[in-house]
Amino acid sequence: MKSTKWASVAITLLAAVLSIPAQAEVVYTPVNVVIPSNGSHNIDLNRDGITDFTLSSHLLQVYCQAGDGIVWYAAAQPGQSNGSIVAIGQNPLALKSGVPIGPSQIYYSGWQLMTEYAYGSCGKFVLGNWLNLLDRYLGFEFQIQGVGGPETHYGWAQVSVSAFLDQHNNLQTATFLSGFAYETVPGKAITTGQTSAQPTIDHP
Repeated sequence: MKSTKWASVAITLLAAVLSIPAQAEVVYTPVNVVIPSNGSHNIDLNRDGITDFTLSSHLLQVYCQAGDGIVWYAAAQPGQSNGSIVAIGQNPLALKSGVPIGPSQIYYSGWQLMTEYAYGSCGKFVLGNWLNLLDRYLGFEFQIQGVGGPETHYGWAQVSVSAFLDQHNNLQTATFLSGFAYETVPGKAITTGQTSAQPTIDHP
């Protein structure tokens, strides 16, 4: 009789635990990474050893009928977790702090140009949304393997990007990663800059 009673209690407690909704928890990783020209850095949002996204910086010499020139660009690319980035086409948005990242955003799953800066005999031009912006955010959607299969999670990375010609007409570039975070509850939105369960609301 006693064993039956304790078994009943155990089942009741287990049912109570399973009925409690998952608590939101944001995992934040502060970093201090400078990505050099012709360098890259892998972002592992949930620290499971799998690259979720890669940031890269590339400096190229180009040639045209008028002569030669220099092209530099910063880019973001999903890794091994079936990820995608908040973007318009192949151009990721440079989000301000406090922007919700969740199911309502529009994502792009391929390689994405953050910014491109070109100068020289072939012409001078700028592409992308990120040139000379400090502490903006990439918004992410990616997959983590759960008990029943892949689960969708949301996160962000804080990045600063700059490029300019100095007084000697030499190109100076910088791509800086300050930190990244993700929401542990599948399907739950996170806001850019959010480092705890309490959302950040800064954007206009």
